[in-house]
Amino acid sequence: MTTFPALNTPGSILSPFRNFNAPPPSALAFPPVSVTTTPGGNHSSHHVPTLEDKVAFQTLIRVLERFRAMGTLMPLRSAVGSELRQLDPKVYEKAGVKTFKEYSALAERKGIVELIGGSPGKEKITLGFK
Repeated sequence: MTTFPALNTPGSILSPFRNFNAPPPSALAFPPVSVTTTPGGNHSSHHVPTLEDKVAFQTLIRVLERFRAMGTLMPLRSAVGSELRQLDPKVYEKAGVKTFKEYSALAERKGIVELIGGSPGKEKITLGFK
Protein backbone atom coordinates (compact mmCIF):
# COMPACT_ATOMS: atom_id res chain seq x y z
CA MET A 1 0.00 0.00 0.00
CA THR A 2 1.36 3.41 -0.98
CA THR A 3 0.91 6.30 1.43
CA PHE A 4 1.02 9.92 0.46
CA PRO A 5 1.93 12.93 2.61
CA ALA A 6 -0.96 15.03 3.88
CA LEU A 7 -1.78 18.09 1.80
CA ASN A 8 -1.48 20.37 4.80
CA THR A 9 1.90 19.03 5.92
CA PRO A 10 4.48 21.84 5.66
CA GLY A 11 6.97 21.06 2.96
CA SER A 12 4.83 18.31 1.49
CA ILE A 13 5.41 17.91 -2.21
CA LEU A 14 1.64 17.91 -2.59
CA SER A 15 1.04 21.01 -0.49
CA PRO A 16 -0.15 23.94 -2.62
CA PHE A 17 1.31 26.26 0.03
CA ARG A 18 4.76 24.67 0.24
CA ASN A 19 6.53 27.55 -1.55
CA PHE A 20 4.95 30.28 0.47
CA ASN A 21 8.31 31.77 1.38
CA ALA A 22 8.60 33.02 -2.19
CA PRO A 23 8.79 36.79 -2.48
CA PRO A 24 5.39 38.48 -2.52
CA PRO A 25 3.97 39.60 -5.83
CA SER A 26 4.43 43.25 -6.54
CA ALA A 27 1.52 45.27 -5.22
CA LEU A 28 1.89 47.35 -8.38
CA ALA A 29 0.73 44.33 -10.38
CA PHE A 30 -2.81 44.95 -9.16
CA PRO A 31 -4.51 47.77 -11.08
CA PRO A 32 -7.31 49.56 -9.21
CA VAL A 33 -10.70 48.04 -10.01
CA SER A 34 -14.08 48.89 -8.57
CA VAL A 35 -15.48 46.28 -6.21
CA THR A 36 -18.81 44.76 -7.15
CA THR A 37 -21.30 43.24 -4.78
CA THR A 38 -23.02 39.88 -4.92
CA PRO A 39 -25.99 38.55 -2.99
CA GLY A 40 -24.88 37.92 0.57
CA GLY A 41 -22.11 40.53 0.46
CA ASN A 42 -21.80 43.18 3.14
CA HIS A 43 -20.65 46.11 1.04
CA SER A 44 -21.86 49.49 2.19
CA SER A 45 -19.83 51.31 -0.47
CA HIS A 46 -17.41 50.65 -3.31
CA HIS A 47 -13.81 51.15 -2.33
CA VAL A 48 -10.84 50.91 -4.65
CA PRO A 49 -7.89 49.55 -2.67
CA THR A 50 -4.86 51.80 -2.50
CA LEU A 51 -1.29 50.61 -2.90
CA GLU A 52 -0.93 51.02 0.87
CA ASP A 53 -3.99 48.79 1.45
CA LYS A 54 -2.58 46.11 -0.85
CA VAL A 55 0.76 46.15 0.95
CA ALA A 56 -0.94 45.97 4.36
CA PHE A 57 -2.97 42.92 3.27
CA GLN A 58 -0.30 41.27 1.12
CA THR A 59 -0.39 38.01 3.10
CA LEU A 60 -4.15 37.73 2.63
CA ILE A 61 -3.81 38.55 -1.06
CA ARG A 62 -1.11 35.89 -1.47
CA VAL A 63 -3.26 33.25 0.25
CA LEU A 64 -6.25 34.05 -1.96
CA GLU A 65 -4.06 34.06 -5.08
CA ARG A 66 -2.80 30.58 -4.15
CA PHE A 67 -6.36 29.31 -3.81
CA ARG A 68 -7.21 30.95 -7.14
CA ALA A 69 -4.20 29.30 -8.81
CA MET A 70 -5.55 25.94 -7.60
CA GLY A 71 -8.94 26.72 -9.16
CA THR A 72 -10.77 27.84 -6.02
CA LEU A 73 -12.01 31.38 -6.64
CA MET A 74 -14.09 31.54 -3.45
CA PRO A 75 -12.45 29.49 -0.69
CA LEU A 76 -14.05 28.97 2.70
CA ARG A 77 -13.17 31.77 5.10
CA SER A 78 -12.11 29.20 7.70
CA ALA A 79 -9.51 27.74 5.30
CA VAL A 80 -8.13 31.20 4.51
CA GLY A 81 -8.00 32.15 8.20
CA SER A 82 -6.13 28.95 9.00
CA GLU A 83 -3.54 29.58 6.29
CA LEU A 84 -3.07 33.17 7.43
CA ARG A 85 -2.35 32.12 11.02
CA GLN A 86 0.13 29.50 9.85
CA LEU A 87 1.99 31.98 7.66
CA ASP A 88 2.01 34.88 10.09
CA PRO A 89 0.77 34.28 13.64
CA LYS A 90 0.67 38.06 14.22
CA VAL A 91 -1.22 38.96 11.02
CA TYR A 92 -4.32 40.12 12.93
CA GLU A 93 -2.33 42.04 15.53
CA LYS A 94 -0.45 43.88 12.77
CA ALA A 95 -3.81 45.00 11.34
CA GLY A 96 -4.99 46.18 14.77
CA VAL A 97 -7.66 43.48 15.17
CA LYS A 98 -8.01 40.27 17.17
CA THR A 99 -9.96 37.85 14.99
CA PHE A 100 -10.25 36.73 11.39
CA LYS A 101 -13.80 38.04 11.36
CA GLU A 102 -12.54 41.56 12.20
CA TYR A 103 -9.58 41.20 9.84
CA SER A 104 -11.70 40.11 6.88
CA ALA A 105 -14.29 42.85 7.56
CA LEU A 106 -11.48 45.43 7.52
CA ALA A 107 -10.10 43.98 4.29
CA GLU A 108 -13.60 44.19 2.78
CA ARG A 109 -13.97 47.86 3.79
CA LYS A 110 -10.61 48.54 2.09
CA GLY A 111 -11.76 46.83 -1.13
CA ILE A 112 -9.27 43.98 -0.81
CA VAL A 113 -11.83 41.18 -0.51
CA GLU A 114 -15.48 40.42 -0.93
CA LEU A 115 -17.17 38.41 1.81
CA ILE A 116 -19.79 35.99 0.55
CA GLY A 117 -22.52 34.83 2.88
CA GLY A 118 -23.49 31.25 3.50
CA SER A 119 -24.62 28.94 6.23
CA PRO A 120 -22.38 28.83 9.33
CA GLY A 121 -19.06 27.28 8.41
CA LYS A 122 -19.76 27.71 4.68
CA GLU A 123 -19.04 31.44 4.34
CA LYS A 124 -16.62 32.27 1.55
CA ILE A 125 -14.18 35.01 0.62
CA THR A 126 -12.70 36.18 -2.67
CA LEU A 127 -10.44 38.95 -3.92
CA GLY A 128 -12.37 42.18 -4.32
CA PHE A 129 -10.24 43.44 -7.19
CA LYS A 130 -8.62 41.91 -10.27
